[in-house]
Amino acid sequence: MAPARSTNWEEEFLTHGLSGRAQNAGVAYAGPGSGNDVPRQLRPPIAFTGGIPDPKALPIDELAAATQAVLRRDGVDALTYGGSQGYAGLRAWLAAHWTQIEGTELTPANYTLTIGSAHALENVCETFLNAGDVVIVEAPSFPGSIRTIRSLGCDVESVSMDAEGLDVDELAAKIAQVERGGRRVKLLYTIPNYHNPTGATLSAPRRTRLLDLCEQHDILVVEDDAYGELGYGEPLPPSLYSLSRGRGVVKLGTFSKIIATGLRTGWVQATPPIIDALVATRFDMGTSPLLLRTIAELAGGGQLEAHIEELCLLYGRKRDLMLNELRERAGSLATWTEPDGGFFLWLKLNEAIDPVKLRRTTEEEGVAYGPGGGFFAGMMGQAAAARAPYVRLAFSYTDEALIPEGVRRLSRALERAAEPD
Repeated sequence: MAPARSTNWEEEFLTHGLSGRAQNAGVAYAGPGSGNDVPRQLRPPIAFTGGIPDPKALPIDELAAATQAVLRRDGVDALTYGGSQGYAGLRAWLAAHWTQIEGTELTPANYTLTIGSAHALENVCETFLNAGDVVIVEAPSFPGSIRTIRSLGCDVESVSMDAEGLDVDELAAKIAQVERGGRRVKLLYTIPNYHNPTGATLSAPRRTRLLDLCEQHDILVVEDDAYGELGYGEPLPPSLYSLSRGRGVVKLGTFSKIIATGLRTGWVQATPPIIDALVATRFDMGTSPLLLRTIAELAGGGQLEAHIEELCLLYGRKRDLMLNELRERAGSLATWTEPDGGFFLWLKLNEAIDPVKLRRTTEEEGVAYGPGGGFFAGMMGQAAAARAPYVRLAFSYTDEALIPEGVRRLSRALERAAEPD
């Protein structure tokens, strides 16, 4: 006779039936009865949460026209499987575009197209990492990438950052520590340009030292460049890929930030042998040919470069607006970064502010933010994350007209979180 089953079969299955990879990624039951389904009746928040483009800047009409042109001209090919490496026309555009920016000769063979940069990282990790391999990430870093790496059973180590990006001296010490334990670091994941969440940019001297160090220890460098084209300050130093001429470096990119997140289209830039290995590890029949051809149609006419220039002006203006409001209202409550590009400000809270209490006061005031503890590999999923004295503010998505009021609400919440109970 079969054993009696729980009336809540999803809870039972998601408690005892998860794969090892899902457990490594932190999957857990969150449905009825878990405590996560209690409705909240609070003030609608002004959200400084996600790294998402401004809705008013989405090129909807241009994408509609490009899609129609592709379907009328290349309809059959656009609606047929296109292979795992992706549409050659878009890879050719990427090669020409980045050859001009990087100063390094690139061809379509240097690219594979992916379902966003998150899939690009997953493709790299599945190709080159095994369970138990040691991977170094920045502290803080993007949580989605940390979860991807951990889901493969890798051991994640962290190296801290400052205003010049990743601390290369600490990186050297961390590598030595791992090697003293009889192991080696297999991969370094870094966001060198307009870092998520800190907004910092890795300085030119540190880039050179990082590459020398990783080559000396045979460490693959994964350079995540999701925000690199969205600069509105000082020009960026050369990329890690261009400095190394592709030796030991794999670069990830995406159209999510410069066109729209809903396109779910990204790429890997690497030497052709690395690209061949990545393509051989794909089992998903490739990215949508219709989407790839539509993006190529939009980009090929020069519209995308013009669109990126407009985005840089828009996000530079929104950053300045948020910074000015913070200086006026929160100067005694926190310190923050002033990035030259990207979507984010990173705040360190005054010691008097209770990060746990801040979650409640911001909900009551009607403003949402990214709690900083979730961006540290060593704190993810742990109670200590709630007490981390950091906040990420994304200014990209929120309407410009709402940013001043959002900062006012945040400032009131910070003041209340500093008051004794």
